Amino acid sequence: MKNIRKFLVVDDHTIIRSALRSLLHHRHPGASIVECATGKDVVEFSRATLFDLAILDLQMPGTEMLDLILQLRVVEKRMPILVYSMSAETVYGLHALKVGARGFVSKESTMEELELAIETLLAGRFYINPNLAEAIVNHNAGKHANPFTGLSPRELQILRQMLSGTALNAIAVSLGLAQSTVGTHKARIFAKLGIGTVLSLKELSDVHHFQ
Repeated sequence: MKNIRKFLVVDDHTIIRSALRSLLHHRHPGASIVECATGKDVVEFSRATLFDLAILDLQMPGTEMLDLILQLRVVEKRMPILVYSMSAETVYGLHALKVGARGFVSKESTMEELELAIETLLAGRFYINPNLAEAIVNHNAGKHANPFTGLSPRELQILRQMLSGTALNAIAVSLGLAQSTVGTHKARIFAKLGIGTVLSLKELSDVHHFQ
């Protein structure tokens, strides 16, 4: 009997989930696909079913997806995770791999690259495209062509909310931190990036296409 593939698709956009569902059914007819529009039930689904592959966005409302990937690695170490996101590949790709993802594909990539990434992970290998590979080499050599690469996952969480205009007290509440702690992280972010204002932060993010 032919093995029926099981996929977990996590994205808050209906169109993206529909496109992924069509692609997976085309490549793997009869596949079982579980879809999540939020990160809320992802861990429970992964406990209940051994998925062959999980495809996750990184920008999900109310969920810190890097933390979620860490949780998934604890729950089911064997499940390969592919990040499919608009987030900056050379920044978030590095962090996604560090916390347990096995591949990262930008939503600006071609469908052919996405298909290649999916099949690569299903074959038990990592998928790292040339751009991300170069970023990894530079990071390991201490060369940060993109200044955001040097930020920690927590700093990236805070930075993303700052760029969206969220006040420090609101960021503190959403992350369960003291406002003073968030303020300290903000100061470290500014120091690492060599800037002094939120306006400069926004300008720098535009230059490096950080999202």
